[in-house]
Amino acid sequence: MKIVFIGSGAIATAIGDVLAAKNCYDVVLISIEDSVVDSVNSRHFNYDYFPYCRLSDSLRASVDVEELSDADVVFLAIPSTAVVDYVVKNQEYINQNALIVNLAKGFGNDGKLIPECLMEFLPNQLLSLKGPSFAREVIKRQETGLTAGSNSVESYNIVKALFDDTCICTDFTDDVKGVEYSSILKNIYAIIVGIVDANFESANLRSLVISKAINEMLSLITTFGGKQQTMFNYCGFGDFTLTALH
Repeated sequence: MKIVFIGSGAIATAIGDVLAAKNCYDVVLISIEDSVVDSVNSRHFNYDYFPYCRLSDSLRASVDVEELSDADVVFLAIPSTAVVDYVVKNQEYINQNALIVNLAKGFGNDGKLIPECLMEFLPNQLLSLKGPSFAREVIKRQETGLTAGSNSVESYNIVKALFDDTCICTDFTDDVKGVEYSSILKNIYAIIVGIVDANFESANLRSLVISKAINEMLSLITTFGGKQQTMFNYCGFGDFTLTALH
């Protein structure tokens, strides 16, 4: 199986390294930087993000977008504002049978969710994968939970099998909107918690704000078409508390 990450940043490198270490996949990071490609392929380091962490010998990097043409799974691991435009520009190279996994947390174009944008022109199966996942801990093989959101159980089974016997565990929901909105809202409310901590240093007030935030997030998720239960998956409560409290 060939797994291609669009992006060579922290989360792409960390998850890519986890999968490459299984030594049963061809794992490629697509980068726009020749220096990153050279350091990953020649010295097995991504010095921009993990200068002291040696990567798996089988993880490789490339600037060639044609690597996408025979990929079985494609992870989108670039900033959310760039995802849709990148896929539009390079759609001709993407294997139409590949499973597309969105790691980006944020909106796509015109205020739409990234999967909504991609579904307008891509024939591929799509899956959103979000959760409390500091890249620096993933690459150190700390246990990490991610929520897979998809309308296809078969797509989830592919992703679940990818991460078997790794530090990454997954849960599943068919509530793609809830997964995407959870990952967006948690950033907004985490900033609020940070402001409270910086100005008041009050554990009581922090807990009050966190409680209010969770209730508001629940309300907003359902207003936007998601399900309340999704807030209690890894992508919801878990990702919010990771971002807000660290």
